[in-house]
Amino acid sequence: MSDAWWRGELGALDARESLDALRAVLVTGLEAGGDPAALLDAVAERDPLACAELVFGSRAVRSGEVVRAALGAVELLEGVIPPATLYPRLADAAPDVIADVTRVAVTRHEGAPWLLALATRDRPAGRSWLRASEGSEQVCEACLAAGRQGREGFIDALHLALEEDGALHALAALARTAGHSEERLERLVASAAVALDRDPQLPIVPWLAAARGPDPVPVARRIHARVERPEARRALELSGISSATEAPSQ
Repeated sequence: MSDAWWRGELGALDARESLDALRAVLVTGLEAGGDPAALLDAVAERDPLACAELVFGSRAVRSGEVVRAALGAVELLEGVIPPATLYPRLADAAPDVIADVTRVAVTRHEGAPWLLALATRDRPAGRSWLRASEGSEQVCEACLAAGRQGREGFIDALHLALEEDGALHALAALARTAGHSEERLERLVASAAVALDRDPQLPIVPWLAAARGPDPVPVARRIHARVERPEARRALELSGISSATEAPSQ
């Protein structure tokens, strides 16, 4: 029956009583390079707790392929396991696919307070949460608060969100928290320069002004000195910023 089970044809099978046999089929199919989605979908339809046992329980086959397949049956799994428990267990079963787990969790439960606990499992903490939320203000602020509380990784994730995704709410959060710390300001400048080199159209200057006050020129001048692409320098210059610009008199 192994081939039929792999195709999701379980017949009258009692999934919970046949976990060892199902696990063996799952292992064999994975070793052959197959997709476990049909099997796990069928088991979840029959008995969601049996499916959970195969994904992250004591009989689990811990792999990214299994967790990704289980995400296709997540509505059934949520029916028997609270989401606040389910998604961290899925992430723990295959840390290499935490981005996939987080994306589904955010899509289904945007704004849920337990997403912070899920985000702490990421490396750096919060990175997948920020990306899945498209750098939303709420998530950037949550990551900033966690970072200020000393939770490791969240500030690093904000810098990556700015550098790699052009997340302007991340820029605003980092600009506010930088204060007069030279170390934080230098890191902010470096990340903003990377972001602007990736996308010269990012409205860096007005976002700096909103975050740090009406005169963004001193920080913007430092960014101008760091960018590498001519298009990025030109974008800043069109906003009145250049390495030779003097801050306006007050």
